[in-house]
Amino acid sequence: MAESALHIEIVRQMYNWVRDGIFSGDDGSIFVSLPEASVHTKPPNLLFGYQPDLYAIDHKNNLLVVGEAKTIRDIDRPHSIEQYKSYLNTCLQHDGPSYLVFAVPIFWKARMVAIVNRYVKPESVGKIKIEILEFCLG
Repeated sequence: MAESALHIEIVRQMYNWVRDGIFSGDDGSIFVSLPEASVHTKPPNLLFGYQPDLYAIDHKNNLLVVGEAKTIRDIDRPHSIEQYKSYLNTCLQHDGPSYLVFAVPIFWKARMVAIVNRYVKPESVGKIKIEILEFCLG
C-alpha cells in the first residue's frame, strides 16, 4: 500500500527522534520504511508478518526499538491493533531492554495512550519502555 505524505513525514520525524534521542545520532542499525530507503535498509517482518515503520537494534547494549507511525485514519483500525500486539510480543521475546515507539499527529497522543492502555497492556510489559510521540506537521 502506498503511504500518504502525512504518514511518511511522521515516520521521518520518528526516525529522527530515535536516531538522535536513543542512538545519539548513529543511524547505522536503524531500519526505516521511507521511500528513499533501499530494500536492505527497510525493517524486517516481525511476528505474524507485520512490518513496522522502524526497527532498530543496538547490539552493544542489546537494545531493541520497534516503531510504528499512525495517521488519524488508521490509528485504531483492527489491522493496526493487531500490528501493535505483534510489536509488543516481539519486544517481549527480545532478551534485552526494548522500546516500543508510537508516533502520531499532534492532538492524537491522548487517543494513542488510550489504545495502548486498552490493547497493549503496559502494566504487563516490565522491561519494555513505551514512548508515544506526537508531531506537529506541515
